[in-house]
Amino acid sequence: MVNVVDLPWRSLSSPVWGYFSIRNAMRSVRAVRKNGQDITLCVGPGHLPIAAFISCFLKVPHFFYAVGKSMSPALRFFLGSIIANCEETQDSFAQWLKRNPKTIPVIRARINLSVFKPSVQDNPDRNTVKAVTMSRLVLGKSEGIAIMMKAILMLNKKNKRIDLEVFGDGDGIEALKAEADRINDEVGINIISIRGKIRSVQNELPYYDIALGIGRGTWESMACGIPTIVVGKEGLGGIVCSETLSKLMRHNFTARGNREKRDTKDVADAIETLLDDPDYRKEVGDYGLDVVRKHYDVRTGARYLERILQHAVTAGSDRCLPTNPALLISLIFLKVFHVSKCLAKWICHPRESLYVFQNTRNLSRCSQNNISTIQGHLMNGQKI
Repeated sequence: MVNVVDLPWRSLSSPVWGYFSIRNAMRSVRAVRKNGQDITLCVGPGHLPIAAFISCFLKVPHFFYAVGKSMSPALRFFLGSIIANCEETQDSFAQWLKRNPKTIPVIRARINLSVFKPSVQDNPDRNTVKAVTMSRLVLGKSEGIAIMMKAILMLNKKNKRIDLEVFGDGDGIEALKAEADRINDEVGINIISIRGKIRSVQNELPYYDIALGIGRGTWESMACGIPTIVVGKEGLGGIVCSETLSKLMRHNFTARGNREKRDTKDVADAIETLLDDPDYRKEVGDYGLDVVRKHYDVRTGARYLERILQHAVTAGSDRCLPTNPALLISLIFLKVFHVSKCLAKWICHPRESLYVFQNTRNLSRCSQNNISTIQGHLMNGQKI
């Protein structure tokens, strides 16, 4: 049973505190009481203040699924359990909260393998190897794309024919298009294409020979059996193979484990390794597909999460406390503090604040669209 509760976003608050208001908090408490929820699961730091408020009134087990090292003050008031998306997140939260890392389970992000098709091996244009990368083209992501583009340029200057196509959209797309045009003009042919938003990635991926990127983009490429290289703003993460898998999984398939100097040549060398050895390329592609099947299949993650939540319901809510006036006052004080800090940022850094506001507004709109879709399914009697 899925019950949808619409909590309005507060634009003047920071992303972490955008959903927290007394009205939203009381609406959440009433909804949990009315529907008799056995558990609450937060999937982002923006939900933590609400969960802390609910825990003051109801002894319902709370879980926070942490997908990054977001150290919010709200965590100090969160009375539930934490689930990490990788070992890097697990260690950071354990150190910050002074807990044993083993008490924080790891559930990796998942993909639905059934929607991805195997890579097309018979490429009619064997003279040109096609590479692909997928990402939101925003601050923090575009830097990695720029490194890939420079690496592709280096290889073509060495007469290693390879093209790169970029899937994605965002505020940084115009700057990347300008850089792609500059590179294409320099070599005299189109070796880099910015494709923009792609609606059916799973139907496009099988026609590429090599994938570059981080996070979900790497898993989806690996699900098609495409040899994959992890490249982010930190530089080269590594080719996905048995020698690098442990480090890459620890850092959620990002390049954050790269302790060396960020060097475009390292990325170019990794790509060249796959270019020069088609047999190794196939071996790496098969290995990546096997990794996804074992560790990133949505069914495996669902079973693991079900066991954790079932244990919490059976064991009872030993971490949740009865109403604590001091906690309520502290939450309200922190809300006022964050609103004041956001107003100060608007005055001191208006351009930066406008950029953050636009991003959070877009995320809020996406959430509203998702809510409308879920409500429509429920009204039609469809399963979620």
